[in-house]
Amino acid sequence: MQPGLVLAVGPNRVGKTNLLESLHVGTQGLAPRTRAGTQLIRFGASAAPIAARGRRVTVPLDIEVIIEGGAGKRAQRNASRRRVAAGFSSRDALARWTVQVAELGTALVGARREALALLGPPFAERAGELGLADAELRYDGEPPTVAMLEERLDRDLERGVTGAGPHLDDIVLASGTRELRSFGSQGEQRLAVLALLLAEAELIADRRGVPPLLLLDDVLSELDPARRRILAARVATAGQALITATDPAMLPAEPGQLLEVTPGEVHDRSAR
Repeated sequence: MQPGLVLAVGPNRVGKTNLLESLHVGTQGLAPRTRAGTQLIRFGASAAPIAARGRRVTVPLDIEVIIEGGAGKRAQRNASRRRVAAGFSSRDALARWTVQVAELGTALVGARREALALLGPPFAERAGELGLADAELRYDGEPPTVAMLEERLDRDLERGVTGAGPHLDDIVLASGTRELRSFGSQGEQRLAVLALLLAEAELIADRRGVPPLLLLDDVLSELDPARRRILAARVATAGQALITATDPAMLPAEPGQLLEVTPGEVHDRSAR
């Protein structure tokens, strides 16, 4: 039995993904698949309340998040740039935002490079275990400078966007010479994402001393039996995990807790 592993089972479209998403929002404050929180609100409802109670090591946690419809976030330099383009402000007013974008963008590029340097080795190892050969993470983004942003200011004013900076950069997931977003099969892409999640969990546990909660939605159906055994063994050392599946037989291990998800309800079916 794996005490830290929770398996949630049920047919498709009964709410297993909703269960995982609610846990993600409750613990992280944002949705995993969209930045528009209003998309999580049930049709006809004005809000989506989420309550979670648990324990972080020895510290009790009691969390409540309420998602309500409202105005979206704004990027301040873009808002200032739009005022300049409309003739309501001057380029001097934009200058302080340009400096801030350059400073924060440089810090973000540095943080990304550091994170990928730490994630790269465990990602390659986990991907290799799952059968994705020669996997690697790459990031080629360059820090934005004030000169770079000012040089393209006329184009940015004309196009209505900030056209340089880390918000335009991508992290490359590759297998050998192939960039997987464009040239990987759907199966390879999913293996890469799974390997990245496992690598992130290891890194968080190493740096914080506390393993994170892994949320894995319907990954077992996409793996052959050998890879399922590899995943089960790896998750056993990762701390606490919640995995969804349509059939408990898909998991080649006995979970610490078995949940049955039905429309609007979750039942504990663990062996007593």
